[in-house]
Amino acid sequence: MTKPIHEQLSYQVRGVLYDVHNKIGPMLPEAVYNQAVVYSWQPKPAAPDMLYPELVNELLAALHRVHFELGSGFLHQIYRRAAMVQLKE
Repeated sequence: MTKPIHEQLSYQVRGVLYDVHNKIGPMLPEAVYNQAVVYSWQPKPAAPDMLYPELVNELLAALHRVHFELGSGFLHQIYRRAAMVQLKE
């Protein structure tokens, strides 16, 4: 079995997905689950002692938008290219 690159983040994402599924139930259209996940996912803000915490928070928010827009299952290069497009905007 392969080990996830971002093990802690993967664990958090799975937790959010399980919570959403348990709260709203099975057999709904996928769009309902996508919207519920977007509203339940609350990324942690950057530590205030970090250099440029506001910028880090904005970057993390942009990367989360990319991930939720594309969904899971793509190669790393796809997310990287999409992140570059998002950051240019």
